Amino acid sequence: MKAGQFLCEKEDAWVESVKLSVPNHKSKVVIKGMVDCLVAFEDGTFGIIDFKTSSVNSSIEMYSRQLHAYSFCIENAAAASPLPQLPISELALIVYEPEQFKAIDGTDDGSGLNLGARLVGRLSYISMEKNDQKFMQFLSDVLDVLESPSPPSPGVSQYGTCSYCEYLTKAKNANLIP
Repeated sequence: MKAGQFLCEKEDAWVESVKLSVPNHKSKVVIKGMVDCLVAFEDGTFGIIDFKTSSVNSSIEMYSRQLHAYSFCIENAAAASPLPQLPISELALIVYEPEQFKAIDGTDDGSGLNLGARLVGRLSYISMEKNDQKFMQFLSDVLDVLESPSPPSPGVSQYGTCSYCEYLTKAKNANLIP
């Protein structure tokens, strides 16, 4: 991410989009979320940073969709949204991956417990490619499911395996549910 001014607040910033029409769908979509941090760039655009405590490789695609949802909300903010409409040019994650938990000498608070501890781990910066077309396709795919008269068959899709669908299939096969 290019140099800029961090606009991280004490409290995260809520964002809400206008009602979005997705091509080939009758339903409209409103996206709401809470942004961890905005970065203001000299060119008048902004970046979004989301902080995660996780494995660097876990669910990067899911986090990418989350950042794109925030981007969409900010670029298409509803009048009631606490954040105004702003142009978003960059998306990124800062991921802390804990590797070790260490007890250290702490102070006794009268309970007899040693309360000192420290997490040791790795901090990674992951830039996400901004791809609004791919995000809109994801929204279209979600609406395909929501507007369908019946749920899709369980299985693997381009978004992975649905653990809820797997659970339902196993429960049905075990005659636990009709």
